[in-house]
Amino acid sequence: MNPTSSLALLAVGLLGLVAARPGSVGEDEGPDSDEAVPGETGAESGADIEADKELMARLDALLDQGGACLDPDLTLARLARRLHVPVKQLSVAINRTQGENVSRHVNGYRIRHACKLLVEGHGVTAAMLASGFNTKSNFNREFLRVTGETPSAYRARVSAG
Repeated sequence: MNPTSSLALLAVGLLGLVAARPGSVGEDEGPDSDEAVPGETGAESGADIEADKELMARLDALLDQGGACLDPDLTLARLARRLHVPVKQLSVAINRTQGENVSRHVNGYRIRHACKLLVEGHGVTAAMLASGFNTKSNFNREFLRVTGETPSAYRARVSAG
């Protein structure tokens, strides 16, 4: 094998390793695909905890007052870009402060929004779509997880009361 071929094979191999790395360019993780990541070392400093709390306050303002959670195409990468932080930093901060992954955190906001709409008399499907969910199965699963009841049961209970 000549030196040029060896270098070409080495370059292809290195490119393959870089492309396979989680969080590499071109990977667009949605909130539904993010997994909970335990604390990196379990020995976070006070500065890390304070930075996480500050980042969470910014994230929660974006999700709540900014309405970002209502975007059905929201991704972890988009949230991180809007907050001007690395994807990994945002994911770890949510996990360390909330004990849940990005998907569950965002979906909690979406379900609370759907609950408001159901109280106002909107139908279940209208509330689902207006709250940023793309599928009824995910909406029903997350609604049950957050509230402990199905959207239809919740709607019947609040409209009867």
